[in-house]
Amino acid sequence: MHERVVTREEWGAIQVRLLFLAVELAAYEVLGEGAKKFLEAFYKRATKSWLCIMEREYGIRPKRARTALEALENYIDVGIAGWLFRSRADFDLEDLGDRIRVKVYRCPFVNHCLDMLENPPLVGPSGFELKAGKELLTCPRIGCFRAAVEELTDLDCRYELRELNPPRICEGDIIILGKRGRIGKGGSAEGLI
Repeated sequence: MHERVVTREEWGAIQVRLLFLAVELAAYEVLGEGAKKFLEAFYKRATKSWLCIMEREYGIRPKRARTALEALENYIDVGIAGWLFRSRADFDLEDLGDRIRVKVYRCPFVNHCLDMLENPPLVGPSGFELKAGKELLTCPRIGCFRAAVEELTDLDCRYELRELNPPRICEGDIIILGKRGRIGKGGSAEGLI
């Protein structure tokens, strides 16, 4: 039997794949249909933490933005500088007024999505079952893009998947819900990161 040695880059990708797969499967197992809300919060925390690490440890700070499109462009710039993305050509961003249409051509989470589509979560304690794998599947890339818009602007938004066809292309909309207040729950002004 011929055995291949896993490279350092592959091992890092395997760790990310395993983490996202485990989180998503556990969320569906425990929360059933409520998993999507939890996963959106997970992507938001992951994005905020990543931006904080980039700034604190590498001095790479995204610029604040006035629009969702500008926020995504700034986030992609930081992603390229931090080796999260390879190129702007991996994405198409289209401003449709109340939403930004995002097309993703190359994504580090593609194997995660293929894992979820091929082996959807089984029935959890609530009796919920994800039969075909697509109905409530979340998108780590577009979920993190939504979180980046909220981090870099004063906008609230949500996202919807339009097409999930890894490894060819995935597409979704980041839908602008409106401006949010700058005062946090504790009455103090919220900062960027």
